Amino acid sequence: MTGKIIIMLLATMLLLDACNSNKNSENTQEVALSDISTDTAVSIPFQEATNYFVKNTYEDSVFHSMKISSQEVFDSIFGMAAFMGKDGKPSPIDFSTQNVLALIGQTTDLATTIKVQSLENIDSTIVLTYTQTIGEKQSATIRPVVLLTIDKQIQGSLQVIKEE
Repeated sequence: MTGKIIIMLLATMLLLDACNSNKNSENTQEVALSDISTDTAVSIPFQEATNYFVKNTYEDSVFHSMKISSQEVFDSIFGMAAFMGKDGKPSPIDFSTQNVLALIGQTTDLATTIKVQSLENIDSTIVLTYTQTIGEKQSATIRPVVLLTIDKQIQGSLQVIKEE
C-alpha cells in the first residue's frame, strides 16, 4: 500500500514538473523586426487550429508565446470548445507529426483579435509576425489566443514580432 502511494506521488510530481518546465522551455522571445536579417527567410506552411480555449487554471499573465510539442502540455493549457454545426469540432492536432505555436493574450474585457501576418524560418529561427487589434469594451472577458500547427520537422527557437 505504501509503495503505491509513493509511486503515485512520484508520478504526480513528474507530471507537474513536466507541465512547468515545458511552459517556457522552447526559447520564445519577442524581438523587433529590425533585429532579424531576412536574407534567408523561407515561408513556413501552417494551419490555424480552431475551437480551443485557454483553461482558467492556466496562469493569466502578459501576452506570451510558446512552442508546444506534446499532447500532455497542450491539454494542461487548452480545452476544446466544440459547438454544433459546420466547423464545430476542434481542429485535429497530431503531435507525432505536428507542433503547435501558441500566442496567448491577457484576459481582457475589450474585443481583441490576434492575426498572424507571416511565419518564416530565418537562419534556423521560427519567426512569427502578428498584429493585434483592440476593439470596444464588452460585457464579458475573453482570453485571446491563436494556435498554429506546423510540421514537427521544422525546428528552431520561436521569435515573435508584433507589427503595429
